[in-house]
Amino acid sequence: MYLFALSIDTGSDVHQIVKNLLYAKRMKAKARIILAEPRSQNSDIFTQSETLASFVIYTLLPPVFICLNANFKEPLILTDQKATHSLPVCHAAYTFTLEQQLRQELFVTNDYNKLARPDPTTRITVQLNLLTLKELNIRDQYLSVIGYFVVKWDETSRLKWNTNPTYNSDIDFIFCTETEIWVPPVIIENSVDNIGIMSDTSIRIRVAKDGEVTWSPTSIFTTNCVTDVTYYPFDTQTCAIVLTSWGYTKQELQFRKDNVVPLGMNNYKENGEWEYVGYSVANSIVNREAVNFFQLTYSLTFKRRPMYHVFNSIIPMVIISILACFVFKLPADAGEKMGYALTILLTSAVYLTLVADNIPTTSINTPYLSVYLVSLLSIDVMSVILTVLILEIYHTDSGKQVPGCLKFIIGKFMGSLVCYGNSKCCCRKERNNKVEEVSDFSTIKSMPDSDKENEDDFPTWQDLARIMDIFFFRLYCICLVSFTCIFLVIMSTSVDLNV
Repeated sequence: MYLFALSIDTGSDVHQIVKNLLYAKRMKAKARIILAEPRSQNSDIFTQSETLASFVIYTLLPPVFICLNANFKEPLILTDQKATHSLPVCHAAYTFTLEQQLRQELFVTNDYNKLARPDPTTRITVQLNLLTLKELNIRDQYLSVIGYFVVKWDETSRLKWNTNPTYNSDIDFIFCTETEIWVPPVIIENSVDNIGIMSDTSIRIRVAKDGEVTWSPTSIFTTNCVTDVTYYPFDTQTCAIVLTSWGYTKQELQFRKDNVVPLGMNNYKENGEWEYVGYSVANSIVNREAVNFFQLTYSLTFKRRPMYHVFNSIIPMVIISILACFVFKLPADAGEKMGYALTILLTSAVYLTLVADNIPTTSINTPYLSVYLVSLLSIDVMSVILTVLILEIYHTDSGKQVPGCLKFIIGKFMGSLVCYGNSKCCCRKERNNKVEEVSDFSTIKSMPDSDKENEDDFPTWQDLARIMDIFFFRLYCICLVSFTCIFLVIMSTSVDLNV
């Protein structure tokens, strides 16, 4: 109820007016009178008491609606006819006794039944407020967030007192618990932690004087989340929190999102691994046992922060694979060639084991990162095999004739690609043959046919080994750069799609 501070004529008989109002209270049960001692017996100005605001009178009898409030330091007037003018409005004082009377009237006098829903079709408005993302577990396929729902519905038929002047301006709202009033049976349908009805008897439920009830259950909500790790670690995941009623059908209980703020993010704290991107809210109907129920789905989208995985997974493996290329730069007669190749392979295997702990264990989608890392490991394995073959060819007895197939494949084909020795080079232009004039033909007969001898001796086993070293070094560099570029192009496509 609001208090009106009014002016009065100096000749008015205050005590007579109070007497009339006491009679009015006897006639009207809703009238209420609170008295405080005046400054003097005959004065019409009243001072503030330590325990009460002042001399205050409430009544429903028109035209008498008056209040004398000591918060206004002016002569305060009472009249049994009508108010001459009103001063600024102030709120009445709240008292424990008054709330006790209100509770008694709402719950006992009106015989409130918490098992009965307010209306034949009760409509509840839901708002989700996120506080932080606790975990988005790709390995176990679940989302865990900390937050609370704001659930509102109307109890105007049973919990409303704004039309009652006794309590209207004194009490704007009261707090109750689930043990006192009806609350909708709501469950998280895709929960993996607790499938039971959301309930907490310690949470206070706010009941406003116009009958609006606000319930804010808070918890750690853990739900199932089917993830797509194809573009890991540049992936974006969308997980859902699904609310539905339990027991009440769609004709009895209906969900609807808060049209003003469906998802509150004012108090959200960022997660170190996942960046919040956006949300969507959808209403739907789910059928359980041939009965339809309302369902409200909050879809939350999070994007992974990839820098940790880039610096701890991708870059080290690329560096190790680059080292594998340089095994072909070591001379075959050096004793460290085979040891170097094995060391690189073991390093790759051990580090890949550590990286595998961070890669999601799912067979629904294969990450491109896994394919890329397996390709790098395959390069390292092949480098060891090729090193063994090169060493075997290099240390073959020089008295043993080189087979023709090796001469053609390695000597001519690979040799021409790397422009080794006397091999015809595919990238080098042929020299113009110059004919020299020779005056003495006897000299020509005596000249050794060195070109023919070199052609017969080429290639030796050592030449084949050197050609293979040069060829596979270049091939490995091309493969490593190609694999890395393809991987980066695919990942950039993922980033563009997410944007």
